[in-house]
Parts: sequence; structure tokens; C-alpha cells
Amino acid sequence: PAAGAVGALAYAIANGIGGNAGIILVFLAVVVIASTFYRLSRKTKVTPQNVNDDWPSTVRTSHGHGSVSAMSPASNAGMKGEAL
Repeated sequence: PAAGAVGALAYAIANGIGGNAGIILVFLAVVVIASTFYRLSRKTKVTPQNVNDDWPSTVRTSHGHGSVSAMSPASNAGMKGEAL
């Protein structure tokens, strides 16, 4: 469903601008977004030496204030089928 919404948005932008300019703008946006995804995916490379390593035990919050446990008790309870 999300792919359909993204496609509809791309069509609306290209059609709204019109002509080749709209198509080129949407294409450039796709290239920039795909390049960003690729660049972010290469931050922590998975190699034969680290493929089975444990994940970090803490994760930085989006605001940079403190850290959150990667497996909090609430998420553990949900994984075991227990009530939260």
C-alpha cells in the first residue's frame, strides 16, 4: 500500500510540474533518496568477521538525550507472549 501512495505522489508531482521537467525532477529525487539509503546502509558494514557479533546494548534516542536498552523489559514480555 505504501508503494502505491509513493507512486501516486511521484505521479502527482511530475504531472503537476508537467513535461520533461517534472519527470526529470522526480527521477533526480529518486536518485538522491536511493543514494542516501545506500550511503546509510554502508555505515556499519557486515563482514565475515562481524556477522555473528552481538548488537550494541544501547541505542541513542533521536534527540540525543540518554540511551535506551535495545531489549527493554516491555519488549521482552511482548516477545514471550506475556501481557505488557
